[in-house]
Amino acid sequence: MLSLIKPFSKKIIKNNQMSAASGDSRKTGDIAWAFSVFVLVFGTLFTIFVLIFQHTYYSKPVKADLSQVQIADEEAYRFNIDSITDSRTLGNYVFIKGWALHKGQDLNHFNTELVLYKDSLENCLVFKLAMQTRTDVTEYFDDGYDYDLSGFSANVKSSYIGGNEYKIALLYNDTETDDGAAIILTGETFISEEED
Repeated sequence: MLSLIKPFSKKIIKNNQMSAASGDSRKTGDIAWAFSVFVLVFGTLFTIFVLIFQHTYYSKPVKADLSQVQIADEEAYRFNIDSITDSRTLGNYVFIKGWALHKGQDLNHFNTELVLYKDSLENCLVFKLAMQTRTDVTEYFDDGYDYDLSGFSANVKSSYIGGNEYKIALLYNDTETDDGAAIILTGETFISEEED
């Protein structure tokens, strides 16, 4: 009788050990699932925060009087406005893309702002620009200088400019030399649609 109990008790002990291992496995799975959910929720909230910050930082203008800022020398400063798109389908924004640079000078950091004005530089709207890498600009000039950080894009909310004709200028903050800031007059104008 005793010989029958020993194998049976060994079997029970083995089953209990397997159950304990299975329980540990379930706990590990639960912890992994909870961590995955935490990462997903935190990642989503962080992304929303970044999008709101970027929207606020890049789309809200600062009113400024730039009439005392020097006008850029056309030979030293080069630029191009690649596109101006007034879009109702993408949330009532005007999208402006292009590039600007100080010829013969490496761009080590991005330092250009968008200026919209009506008649004079005394009453301007100044917008932060998002930097766009433009290796094509460096290749085009091919003068030994790095202009890769010359590209920009702006998302201007139509409610700030609705229904008005604006001239486009660029405020180039030249921190590489002692030249300071200069206004690049682009000669471009646009009329934004009024918001509904």
